Amino acid sequence: MSVNPLSRYKQPKKLETLALSRLGDWVAQQAELQMLPIALLSQRDTYEAQMTLGRNVEIIRTFLDINVPWMVHDLLVQETIRALSELLEKTKKSLGFRGCMGKFVSQMNKNNYYLSLQIA
Repeated sequence: MSVNPLSRYKQPKKLETLALSRLGDWVAQQAELQMLPIALLSQRDTYEAQMTLGRNVEIIRTFLDINVPWMVHDLLVQETIRALSELLEKTKKSLGFRGCMGKFVSQMNKNNYYLSLQIA
């Protein structure tokens, strides 16, 4: 009985898997980068903050629509949800017990707005 010597080693992840994982992380990073500026803007003008956030989301949607093949959209959605869930946990931990629930909900609403990415 012959044993393939390569089967003993863990196979590396496919390039597609790595790329989608990093792209999901990138989407979460964009959400995190927008949290503070949008929060500050919303204190002055909530309508303008919503419009700005909407424009930023649309830019990301367009970027992904142009650069991500349609056959991997479902996989990208899974990776984006994973990355945004990690951001959610990170944000919860950073607020700790000192954070007020209103502030947390406000930040999460902004993040969840990015979850509405419908790459179609």
